[in-house]
Amino acid sequence: MTEGEKIEILVYPEKRYSSDFVLGNLCGNKNFIDFVILYFNVLRETQFWERGHMEELQSLRLKKFLDHIVNNSRFWNDQFKKQGIDVNSFHSISQLYKLPVLTREMVMELGEEIYVERKDQAAFSFRYSSGTTGLPLKTRTYEQDFMAATFPYYFRNPKFEDDHVIDFLSRRSVVMLGKPGDMRILSNDFVHYIFPSLTLSDLDDGAVRSEIYEKIEEAGPVMLFGFSSLILRFVHGVQEDKKKLPIYAIKLSSDYISSDDRLFIEEITGAIIINVLSSTGAGMIGFECSRDLDKFHVNSERLILEIIDGDGLKTELDEEGEMIVTAFDRTGTPMIRRALGDSGKMVSGRCGCGVKLPLFEFRGRQGDEIILPSGKKLRSVMLYYFINEAKLGARTRQYQIHQENPDRIKISIVPREHFTVSNEVELRLALSKFFEGEKMIIDIEYVKNISPGAGGKYHMFVPMKK
Repeated sequence: MTEGEKIEILVYPEKRYSSDFVLGNLCGNKNFIDFVILYFNVLRETQFWERGHMEELQSLRLKKFLDHIVNNSRFWNDQFKKQGIDVNSFHSISQLYKLPVLTREMVMELGEEIYVERKDQAAFSFRYSSGTTGLPLKTRTYEQDFMAATFPYYFRNPKFEDDHVIDFLSRRSVVMLGKPGDMRILSNDFVHYIFPSLTLSDLDDGAVRSEIYEKIEEAGPVMLFGFSSLILRFVHGVQEDKKKLPIYAIKLSSDYISSDDRLFIEEITGAIIINVLSSTGAGMIGFECSRDLDKFHVNSERLILEIIDGDGLKTELDEEGEMIVTAFDRTGTPMIRRALGDSGKMVSGRCGCGVKLPLFEFRGRQGDEIILPSGKKLRSVMLYYFINEAKLGARTRQYQIHQENPDRIKISIVPREHFTVSNEVELRLALSKFFEGEKMIIDIEYVKNISPGAGGKYHMFVPMKK
């Protein structure tokens, strides 16, 4: 396949769409399987492209995307004119940064005006974000956009072979724990059995675990999908029950998971781990680096990720800021320099895994910070590194840290085993290191269960109310 053919597949995937590419008719669809395998193999090569080559591809996709929006939406046409921007003059990625950043609040205020209707009467659906920010968003998603922007990107772990992809697409091979947002739309095609309202405490029940084991064995070999917290708890149960299950891959969703927990899941199940960073609006943002499990490579073929500071300026490499996304394939609800409300930083240097796509660290939801008595803020996601020192994850079934005021936190623990005095001392010492010597009162309580928050997600940290 020539370079030109590879670019055409990524820029104009619709040229290879078949009339039977509709949700509900994808499982076992040979035309769709052939399309995904083709796209997947192009991604295997483009991840090694040099930066200049990738920017050429991005410029083509951006130009096509903006042309579509202007030609199909009076609202977006007017918005560009107000900014004094002529879409026809767009010819490089650098011009993108002249466009304003849109916050979630701004998008909510604009309402359904931002939707773009296609003239070809293509099938679409509406999806809602989980609402963990307090502002759930409704997005219009065209099915064909979603297919090309989702399926091939699941398999960017180098352990995946064509046969794995074919098996996934050929039958109902998914068992889902909970109902994470990025798979809700696919349930009718690929999910063999759903436990939509599963909670962490449910997984303490041996009868519930046995039911899940039975479904996995019936459908096996399977891909297991679910919230990371549910998957982790389930795998602890698998270890306790000494079960060997036909799971060949596990897709982690939504909640943050430490590299130690990630390795534990892989060790106990022997499965290929799919750990991606995604959002309802932006889709697949990045995939976990095979060499550095705490970092992600950007899916540059389908989006541009920026990191900006408080003044809206692009940060330097290795400098933390707010994540801003422009996705080329969100034609129903355009993602143009959209602020995600998450923090991260681009990592300098070449990655040791050999992939040349930009590498970034995800630093968690903005506002999810520990505020020290001095007023200094620390990202809650960094708590994991210190908590792991105290082996809190291994000793508990569930835990949650809640900051009540600037000099006091409460840790709620659902213990897996009896917590000794020395266990508590170890935990307090680890947290004291995280607090950088500042005095913080640490209250520890033992509970039977911790309820999920908005969107059904379990939150390791609950920030102080503003």
